[in-house]
Amino acid sequence: MRASHQPQVHIKLLVDAPAKPHLRGMRRGWKGALGKMADEVWKRERGNIPASVAIVFVGPERMRELNRSFRGKDAVTDVLTFDLADSVDSVEGEIYVCPEFAAGQLGTYGTDLHQQVVRLVLHGVLHLAGHDHHTLADGKRMADLTRRYLREFVW
Repeated sequence: MRASHQPQVHIKLLVDAPAKPHLRGMRRGWKGALGKMADEVWKRERGNIPASVAIVFVGPERMRELNRSFRGKDAVTDVLTFDLADSVDSVEGEIYVCPEFAAGQLGTYGTDLHQQVVRLVLHGVLHLAGHDHHTLADGKRMADLTRRYLREFVW
């Protein structure tokens, strides 16, 4: 008898009211697909370490407030990631995505909204898995991982 697949990442998706209209361009089944992608990337990056992640879609005002409060930057940004765990045995985190800001990046990245949101959530998952882009080498590694996973998971 085969064991059923148990996800390593428990994903909770939340959408603030100001973000709702900007998620209308997402493809059918996107919420479940984001969870599957996050789980698979997590297993590859962190193995069997369990994680609980809230992915929160917010409007520009809330994103600016978060960026100002936690990073000291008074500007809207596309994605913010917070590692809230106090243990090395598990990870608890929050990934905030601003779809309205992301929509403004579509020309830069040559993507549609769906692909851009997937890219931003992936970016947040990689941060929670321990990757960063503080140095040029770290940034290159994270960009390479992002491209590799996007080729695999963007549907």
